[in-house]
Amino acid sequence: MNKTIENKSKTPMVLVLIILLLTAVAAPLNLNKVSPIAPELMQYFKIGETQLGMLISVFSLTGIILALPGGLLIHKFGPWKCILVSLLSLLIGSIIGTYSDSFALLLISRIIEGMGMALIAVAGPSIISTTVNPGRRGIAMGFFSSYIGIGQVLTYNLAPQIIISKGWRGVWRFSTLYTAIFAVIWILLMFKINAFSQKQSPMPISDTQNIYAFSVLKNRSLWYLFISMGLYVISYAIIQMFLPIYLSDRRSIEMAYASSLVSITCFLGTISSLIAGIISDKLGSRRVLGGVCLIVSASLFALIPFIPTSSFILLIIILGFIPPILPVCAFAAATEVIDNISKSGIAMGLICMGQNIGFVVGPTLFGAIVQEYSWNAAFFFTVPVAVTGGLFMLLNKKVR
Repeated sequence: MNKTIENKSKTPMVLVLIILLLTAVAAPLNLNKVSPIAPELMQYFKIGETQLGMLISVFSLTGIILALPGGLLIHKFGPWKCILVSLLSLLIGSIIGTYSDSFALLLISRIIEGMGMALIAVAGPSIISTTVNPGRRGIAMGFFSSYIGIGQVLTYNLAPQIIISKGWRGVWRFSTLYTAIFAVIWILLMFKINAFSQKQSPMPISDTQNIYAFSVLKNRSLWYLFISMGLYVISYAIIQMFLPIYLSDRRSIEMAYASSLVSITCFLGTISSLIAGIISDKLGSRRVLGGVCLIVSASLFALIPFIPTSSFILLIIILGFIPPILPVCAFAAATEVIDNISKSGIAMGLICMGQNIGFVVGPTLFGAIVQEYSWNAAFFFTVPVAVTGGLFMLLNKKVR
């Protein structure tokens, strides 16, 4: 694939990675547009914290269903075409959401959008694993992983501003426009690198399932990575989603400023992801770096209720650097614990399934704990979750 890009189309790999990164931003842009305008949505649709958690988490419900089949689809049709399909799903879901007048319809639109998130999360790393030299895979995966942080930064900063003059539907229209623009750019790139004419596995899906999928699913190391990724999301990623609401509700910080404050963690996370990729490549280790950082992060989560508002920016900065290291290490390790790089699609699918399960379980559970008990209880809940995720990474001996 790398040769195809470099020699036939004369398209620099760096440019391809940049377009891949910016295209993938459409997924977290749609995923995170609920949190920074949560009070307005709760008032408009007359919903509570539990339903708000559902609105956030249902985005990933489709990802659970499609993660493993997505790996098979990538093997059959190629990751380039699958990303195009994901963009169309994001686009359709966002358009439906824009014109939703009921909570149920908005929930359905989020499920459709979730199809896009599921395929991008699997297809993006698959492109990297099959085009980038193994010695540079960590830094490339770190670069790509920053798409989540970039999407969060854009959403957390722009959504509160858009809603002032355009209402919550304006936020949905913005995400629709962004997705449409990069769908067009992606199609142009696919023509440039001849991705529409590239042939994939000649095996039908049924044969692929028997020969390919089940052998990969027997890999215990992949299941450990699956657990680590899921528990990472249930702890840190969910805290990111709810932190603007917490700062507005309990610290009396204006929602727009609270969202901008939390977006600092997202911005620093993009830097941290790149640094983590470089360090893990240099050290030749993903297991210790990722596991230790997630366990250390647990202590940061426990401190959230006790940090004075005036000093909260310091915690925000630290949260931006340490927790995001785990997913970079996990995704980079996924292709290194399998016996054949051609099986990367299903390996990535399994890790993404763990990620999506976390996104489904985490917000609903976190929101329910807040509603039934308190914000403090919800933050304390994430501590053992993060520690367990870190331990599964450390005990994953097959990961270097």
